[in-house]
Amino acid sequence: MQVKTEKHSSSKWLLSDFLHELESAGISLRAEQEKLIVDAPKGAMTRELAGVIRERKPELLTFLRQAKRATAEL
Repeated sequence: MQVKTEKHSSSKWLLSDFLHELESAGISLRAEQEKLIVDAPKGAMTRELAGVIRERKPELLTFLRQAKRATAEL
């Protein structure tokens, strides 16, 4: 599955939609301190997609950390 990067390069698009599309393409993200770790099947990560992830890195890290904390509190 190809992730449509153009609609996700702006912060007006919901981060949850972007993460869902990444997941559908087999791409997973996780936060480790200040690093954003990306696991993707061969061929799934395009330059455009990497650019969107890089552009939204601070937002992605914040979201992933919050999700991890919320899960830990359960």
